[in-house]
Amino acid sequence: MARVARVTVERMAVPSPTSTPLRSKAQESRRARVIDTAYELLLTTPYERIQMREISEESGVALATVYRYFSSKEVLFLHVLERWVANFDVRVRSRPLRGQTNATRLIDAFTRGIRAFQRMPQFFAAFEVVERCTDPVAVAVLRELASQINATYATALVGVDEGTVGDIILICNSVMNELVKSWTLGHLEIEEVNRLMERTVLLLVRGAETAVS
Repeated sequence: MARVARVTVERMAVPSPTSTPLRSKAQESRRARVIDTAYELLLTTPYERIQMREISEESGVALATVYRYFSSKEVLFLHVLERWVANFDVRVRSRPLRGQTNATRLIDAFTRGIRAFQRMPQFFAAFEVVERCTDPVAVAVLRELASQINATYATALVGVDEGTVGDIILICNSVMNELVKSWTLGHLEIEEVNRLMERTVLLLVRGAETAVS
């Protein structure tokens, strides 16, 4: 998955999120319904065209209540994207990465990420918006998203120290984000995106292995 929570977020000094308020089962159900509705809308509608009022009407939850659970559209869609990242992780772990080497497995992982956004570019667009949100709670969620996607990609790298894994994924994520962005703007064909991503992974992994040997 490409943009899913830029890894750079993990390296920021992030304020602790405010404590999660205790909610009744009914409140949790309404909150989950709002997230479900927003997720379903994003499957078929560009992020910028989705309105909070529409989410309220589709979910059957009063607009004031929606804003009580989520202070902004950006914060709500961070939770939508959190679910998408979790689904991506499940798909990767249920179908093991292909390849006999760290490089080939990591290429497969990032290829799947590119393919995910190729199928649903509206999710990439949503990430571009929400990752600029400076709300402390939102930043904390972004950090958690980065941690989740890092763990998914890290399954490709065997026998590599944690620091090097983090550096490789940080660079690969940054490159992939720019490549996918160029594709969404019509500057690159998807084949070129995959070719450049593969070359980036090969250079980084082989360089790390050479440095260790």
